Amino acid sequence: MTNAERAVVRPLLPVPGWTGGRGGQPEAYCHRAIHGAIRWLVDNGRQQYGDDHTGRVSHVRVGHGLMTMGKIVTRRVLLGVLVLACLGHVWAYFAPELWYETFPHIGQPWQPRLGPYNEHLVTDMAALYMALLVVTAAAWRFADSDRYVITVGAGWLTFCVFHLLYHVQHLSMFTSGERIALVSLLSSLTLVSAALLAPSPTGQADSRSDTSAVSPGAKIR
Repeated sequence: MTNAERAVVRPLLPVPGWTGGRGGQPEAYCHRAIHGAIRWLVDNGRQQYGDDHTGRVSHVRVGHGLMTMGKIVTRRVLLGVLVLACLGHVWAYFAPELWYETFPHIGQPWQPRLGPYNEHLVTDMAALYMALLVVTAAAWRFADSDRYVITVGAGWLTFCVFHLLYHVQHLSMFTSGERIALVSLLSSLTLVSAALLAPSPTGQADSRSDTSAVSPGAKIR
């Protein structure tokens, strides 16, 4: 960002609270570096910094920080969808017959058309969703861990694929609207699970190589 561009943008920005004694602490990076990082993300303009390693390190660090933050938010949204899916089933462990007679709780129940009531199968299904709820909630907490989130996503994807395959072969007892709803729901959960397999933003190796030009622990301003 040039000095002229900075002069236009700066009056539009809020004044940090810590400068007026309203609490908080100084930012790790100055606003100018953050603005440059955002521009770098938007137009892929890393080359514009040329051989100025100090500027490149600042923008690469902040840029990758923003990308990682976005990735974590996306992961937590996806994991939140899966948590909600679990909550729709875990209560069946405590009221298996009620769940069997009412699921999906909108319109006509589906389960009686798929087979007779079996308490053992319903409670086992609910226990499975309890286990999925635990590991999914943990993945939400540690959404910055590629290894953990991808492992949980792989487990969900395995479950969702075979769950979907079973139901697409047993649709004859449902109405057209119910078929669309069932397949759409299960397909959506499958896609959400697959999306969790995506690793963190690429380019971290480049970021590490660029930071070699700056002494460890140095703050870029």
